[in-house]
Amino acid sequence: MRSPICSSTASPNASGPGGSASRCWPPRVLRHLGAKVLPHLMAGSKDAETVSAFFQDMRGRWLGDPLLVVCDGAAGIIKAIETCFPRSERQRCLAHRRRNLAAKVPEDRWPEFKARATAAYQAPSRAIARDLAAGLVKDYEAELPSAVACFMDDFEAAIAHLKMPITHRRAIRTTNLLERLFVEERRRLKIIPNAFGEKPALKLMFGSMIRAAERWRAIRITDFERRQMTAVRQVSIRNTRPETASTRMQRQRSPARICPAVPGLDPTARASWPPMRRRPPRPTYGGLK
Repeated sequence: MRSPICSSTASPNASGPGGSASRCWPPRVLRHLGAKVLPHLMAGSKDAETVSAFFQDMRGRWLGDPLLVVCDGAAGIIKAIETCFPRSERQRCLAHRRRNLAAKVPEDRWPEFKARATAAYQAPSRAIARDLAAGLVKDYEAELPSAVACFMDDFEAAIAHLKMPITHRRAIRTTNLLERLFVEERRRLKIIPNAFGEKPALKLMFGSMIRAAERWRAIRITDFERRQMTAVRQVSIRNTRPETASTRMQRQRSPARICPAVPGLDPTARASWPPMRRRPPRPTYGGLK
């Protein structure tokens, strides 16, 4: 299985059937062809050990490192993502972040604060997003210190989607698509007083979720956008893998083809493309080529 482009992980806040405290983990994967799939389902909690086991189970079934992983602000989920997917970018769900900000800003100041925060989150590039965030902090730090602290908390993860192609950003900056599955799951389970165990509940939840996931629309990915994502992948690999003497010598010997400037793409994401692969030697049969 090729590495997916984006993987979203969300967890419902409601308890399971019969009042149990277990939660259901359904990830969403955006594949390299643009199709959205529901690859796995597991009951568990938000602690790092459970989420790590959830990710490792998918890695054991040939799930590669996603280019971007979207999650909420749970500490256990963030720790599991950084442990299991060190080469992947982590995107903070902006829908959860806006709800956190709305709880800390007065109602009369919320429209203006929301507009400026949204402008920073949806800026054309990360450099512009940082400038807009600095202006917001300067104007509201004295008046709304708690809201500004919430806004700047994990800000780099909140703008990670700006590294991706412009046409993909709307679909990958939130976990809303998974949150809608929870609505369908609650609608099916609220009429059941007792689910008679975890396995029957998971069967019912998987049946309702997989039917809803079949209606997901794919995202069209052009060749130009694939080259953009390849550049982001190369930067992520270089940032996580230390350069050795052999890899440095290979990079210096091979002429690098620099990725051209792309409108809307962060200049820091411009990376050297990998060298052209050499044609493998022709097989020999008894000394004859």
